[in-house]
Amino acid sequence: MSEHRAEPKARFIPSPKIRRWLYGVGLASAPVLVAYGIIEVETIPLWIPLLGALLGVGSGVALGNVNEDQK
Repeated sequence: MSEHRAEPKARFIPSPKIRRWLYGVGLASAPVLVAYGIIEVETIPLWIPLLGALLGVGSGVALGNVNEDQK
């Protein structure tokens, strides 16, 4: 039987620092998107969890606990 070692899964955005920055920019862009009529103010609470999930930071509470030393 051959030995097989699973390759580590690549992360979309590996740096916690970059994920934190993108999350902040994403949240700050919400009022601009509303002002330009791109999204409705009522749908902002639906987009924020999606943004967090895509960036791998979860909610604001999880964002505050992102490990900067993680690689």
